[in-house]
Amino acid sequence: MHPLAVEQELRNTGSTPWRLAGAVLVGPQGVEWKVLGVWQREPIAPGEKRFIWVELEMEAAAARGTFTLKPWGQEASGGGQFFDGVSFP
Repeated sequence: MHPLAVEQELRNTGSTPWRLAGAVLVGPQGVEWKVLGVWQREPIAPGEKRFIWVELEMEAAAARGTFTLKPWGQEASGGGQFFDGVSFP
């Protein structure tokens, strides 16, 4: 297994600060990869953009192709955004 990290910039379009609660990375065949950890430096204020980071492990062969990152916030009504096109070098 190899440690991998995804860095993604998010914009908070809501009216309250947004804090990352979790995420999943979905592979090309629909397989969901377990995330080891998620973090951000500070909550994202309404109208602002900030980076989040997601850490996971997978075999090198499994890291081929494009993935979808699905993060969610701590707010119950968070909904969620999907980010297609995640790939690893």
